[in-house]
Amino acid sequence: MKRRWKDRDNKKDKKPKLYFHVLQYFDPEYRDGWGDEEISKDYGVVYKLKKELEAEIPELEFRIIMRSTYATWEEIQDGFYR
Repeated sequence: MKRRWKDRDNKKDKKPKLYFHVLQYFDPEYRDGWGDEEISKDYGVVYKLKKELEAEIPELEFRIIMRSTYATWEEIQDGFYR
């Protein structure tokens, strides 16, 4: 079966995907999983905070992960994504 132009998805109709960075912490004493500390679209902000927290609280483990969503940045900041 041939595909037709009308059968294709229109790229203009798709919502843009939003990528952001999350600083997470893990407490080996409690072992209850990773918790979110800070969320930002800028990696540099999260990395700077990670270095500060590693110096202040060496008993916790920190990592930076990248997430993506189709939600808006305002929805993420309001706690919709968490």
